[in-house]
Amino acid sequence: MTSEFKRQFEHNLEADIRSETGGDLEKVLCLRLNAAEEKGDMERDVKVLYEAGQGKIGTDEGVFISLLTARSPYVQISRFAFC
Repeated sequence: MTSEFKRQFEHNLEADIRSETGGDLEKVLCLRLNAAEEKGDMERDVKVLYEAGQGKIGTDEGVFISLLTARSPYVQISRFAFC
């Protein structure tokens, strides 16, 4: 995706994302852009997400961001749909 963006627009996609966004949105977009498509361990992911949010004041957004951007959205959806 990044090479096609550079070819068509003569810009670096990640640099454009960083210059046009900020905060958690920037983190999500850049991590998703650079993430490898991995399946992960769904049971472990669910436990980690639960512990990052349950019974706390606020949540650990970093955990949510890293897990949700490192996994293929198609793999996540199909795996959760069949639970």
